[in-house]
Amino acid sequence: MFAVIKTGGRQYRVVPDDVLEIGKIAGDVGTIVQLGEVLVVGGDTPVLGMPMVAGASVAAEVLALARGLLPPTINLRAQDPACDLDFVPNEARAVECVAALCNCLGFGSKNSALVLGRAACST
Repeated sequence: MFAVIKTGGRQYRVVPDDVLEIGKIAGDVGTIVQLGEVLVVGGDTPVLGMPMVAGASVAAEVLALARGLLPPTINLRAQDPACDLDFVPNEARAVECVAALCNCLGFGSKNSALVLGRAACST
């Protein structure tokens, strides 16, 4: 069983227990949100919406917010002592972030890196 949902201006194919990074969602950490824009429900008899599947929704739990919380590094079992990078093993860590790096890797050497910094706010 799967569904194709639309949220935050993007489409996602989801199955039970998937973990997704969604750019825009209304909800606090730990709350259950209903995602009502379901485009396809798949299974033995797939249902294609025109444009949405009537009466369908996907329930999701908000696990982390992008502000002030570093998610854990996945599959980190043993850290090399010679590597002095700041990993976040096993559980998320609250921090005051001032910059973020996004590496985008694609086929055919379509690679890029985007560094974002926090804007200075005047109150």
